[in-house]
Amino acid sequence: MDPTHDGHYVQLAGIFAKARKWEDVVRVRRLMVERVSNKVAGWSLIEVEGRVHHFVAGDRDHDHSSDIYKMLEIIRLRITEAGYSPKYLTCVA
Repeated sequence: MDPTHDGHYVQLAGIFAKARKWEDVVRVRRLMVERVSNKVAGWSLIEVEGRVHHFVAGDRDHDHSSDIYKMLEIIRLRITEAGYSPKYLTCVA
């Protein structure tokens, strides 16, 4: 396998996550950084009142990022109180 191909690392991390082997997920993600893998960060676009907002995974540069993350935490708390339990643990940066 090509040690610089990000897809292999992502797939392996996904396999470990499915098996709930979180330390192995972290280890694989660290290997990606150490080996300068070329994984492109996930991103999203949303249009609000005629303005397009671009969000990159883990980026806090948006003008309203603190408000956005506060709202995400409120939503997380509300769905947890309603009985939702995530199948896989994820971390919001």
